[in-house]
Amino acid sequence: MKLAIKLGFIGLLAFIGLMNFNYTEGATCSLANIKPGWTKTTINIGDTVVLSMAPGENCVGQNALIDIYAARPFSGGYYIKTVPITFQSGSNNALIIFTAADYIKGGNDSVYENVYADVKLNPDNGPHMTQSDYLRVNSASSGSTCQLTGAKWSWNFSAIPILGSPIHMIVSATGCANYTVALNIWEDVTGTDYVLDSAQGKFDSTGNKLDVKWVANNKNDTSVVSSGIANYDLYFIASANGKQFQSGTIIIPANSENGCINCNSGLAPSVVQCADGTSITRGPAQDSYTMCVNNIGDAHSDVPGSGPGPGGLVDACIVSNKYVCDATTCSGKPTSKISSSDCDTTAAWSCIDANGKYACSAANKPDMSDQPLCTGRGPFTQIPASHCGQFPGATATQSYQYTITNPLAGGPESPFDIINIVSRWLFNISIPLAVMFILYAGFLMLTAGPNPAKVQEAKKIIINVVLALAIILIGRGFITLIKSVIELGGQG
Repeated sequence: MKLAIKLGFIGLLAFIGLMNFNYTEGATCSLANIKPGWTKTTINIGDTVVLSMAPGENCVGQNALIDIYAARPFSGGYYIKTVPITFQSGSNNALIIFTAADYIKGGNDSVYENVYADVKLNPDNGPHMTQSDYLRVNSASSGSTCQLTGAKWSWNFSAIPILGSPIHMIVSATGCANYTVALNIWEDVTGTDYVLDSAQGKFDSTGNKLDVKWVANNKNDTSVVSSGIANYDLYFIASANGKQFQSGTIIIPANSENGCINCNSGLAPSVVQCADGTSITRGPAQDSYTMCVNNIGDAHSDVPGSGPGPGGLVDACIVSNKYVCDATTCSGKPTSKISSSDCDTTAAWSCIDANGKYACSAANKPDMSDQPLCTGRGPFTQIPASHCGQFPGATATQSYQYTITNPLAGGPESPFDIINIVSRWLFNISIPLAVMFILYAGFLMLTAGPNPAKVQEAKKIIINVVLALAIILIGRGFITLIKSVIELGGQG
């Protein structure tokens, strides 16, 4: 009897132990209700900081990922980087260093960024930890002397700047040796300006001048209207060491990648103007966008005068308010590229006015105090006096206006012009309408519940939207095909 009691007791203990083993083995790691914390509240670029956290319930030995974000209002934050960690018993510390590249990736604010950590399991199969508090990351180390002193556009070609042109962003500074500079190219529009593109560069050991080449493009322009009509009014902002400097504005015509500088009004121009100064009369059914492919000049080149268009740029310095092109006289003096026809001409103080043209001081005053068009539009620069009143990039003997053709002046010249205009605007309107209908269809599906009729209605809407877009796209292709057939017939 005693033996039976002992065996029963031993069996009960084994059963309890087995149940406890199974429960522990099958327990789920949870990070809920745990908040990581920074060991500092403020650091500078290049500093290391510790993110400390408990391992979570049943999480010892589990792998996790720490995602670092820069805080942004209304956008949820900009992702910066990910740091892996394996949970150990007790407190877990992750060493994190913030570099200049991290700062730029996080948005490159002028003075500081607030960053936070989001901790999740790897693989991500459960709730995340509570978001950490903000850590302030200053844009520069204490005691830094880097100061930006100027920012300007520059180019080596002599034709009109167009899409695809290599354009240089020149940033001048003092004490910025080996500093990284963020360069954001902005589109100046009515309302809120937006970033069209971005780049970055690094000062050399002198820290005085930075030259970053940017090929003009509109690949990040999400507006179906502005990407095909009017001009791009572009300026860039250089940011380093918590300081910013804004350049002047250059104007690049939309739809100019093939050399046409007045194909930006929505209507085909009767006379096509090319980047090298050539004017070509458009014939019936001719495509204005491709008529200047042989008249781009050197607008796509980074070498002065390398294209078939006007060239002949020379180095010149300014002596007694005149451009001198003699190498001996200019030895040791600052030089710039000008057209050879501008040698020995007056160097006029100027700004770029609201219309994108050079406005000059009548009395040639460096502070432009006698030119109201230049109020608040610095920095002021010296240019050949023959360029006053012209757009940047024009020469003394050529003047180009980037104007939007009046749709009522002359009007379409052929039925294909009318069809092309209508189809283009239909396409521009169809995209946002398609998005609206698809969102409405998604709403119907989400709220359908047990009602299959709503699901079918939503599917029908999506199918109709796809068919409508296909018809619009195929229709534009048919227009091009018909034009090609007619042109071939005319040649025969």
